[in-house]
Amino acid sequence: MTPKLTHLLAAALMISTSGTALAQYQGQSEVLLASERSQQTGRAQSGEYNPQIPAVGLIRRADFAVRNVTIECDTRDGELREKELREMVENAVRAAPRQGLQLSFGSQTIEALDLDNYASLGVYGGGRPDTSRMTFLLKVPLTQGSTLAEVEKRMDDFVASVKPVGRAQFLPTGSRVSLSIVKPDQYRGSIIDRVSEDSLNIGGRIGSGYAVRINGLQRPVDWVRWEELDVLLFVPYELEVVPAG
Repeated sequence: MTPKLTHLLAAALMISTSGTALAQYQGQSEVLLASERSQQTGRAQSGEYNPQIPAVGLIRRADFAVRNVTIECDTRDGELREKELREMVENAVRAAPRQGLQLSFGSQTIEALDLDNYASLGVYGGGRPDTSRMTFLLKVPLTQGSTLAEVEKRMDDFVASVKPVGRAQFLPTGSRVSLSIVKPDQYRGSIIDRVSEDSLNIGGRIGSGYAVRINGLQRPVDWVRWEELDVLLFVPYELEVVPAG
């Protein structure tokens, strides 16, 4: 690496203190991606900023496939209706580990749904009189060999296997499959290594009269859905070729 490029990279990698608490929290949490491939990144969806996707990033398999699932109950008595809903959610919480699945709740960042917190899950109206619903997230761990068809079958099989309570039952699982990634900031070093390698390659091709300048590497890791089960992780940097000297 040339002294000039080393200096430019070192300057770009200085840690910025202007990042928001939200950016730090998301980077160390499990984050939910859009249900289909989109040019809108995770940071843009959270309202932080809307960066351009750069040329270099890290494509990897997401950690989980995720789908919204809803339990509905139309028992006439309100107290009994909520009791049946919560008991069926408890059945789902107990059944998930036996099938190698996980349950969660949340929107942009998601948290585990378990026996300690399932009772606090919100109940909302079902759009008809004497009808209530509870919604949460069903997660399937992903491997390199996973396929979307296999994931959807595991989700459908789980929903069919959970024991109903009274008039509570799962609604049909027609929602699209989303993805999640756990602690995206852990991939920051690998991303920057790739950016550095690309910059060195460019620097070696353009000749001694020019230098490569990188801006923005202090920004937080961002993410976007890339393929059916893959995610692109990147730092929204900008690369410039400038006259040397």
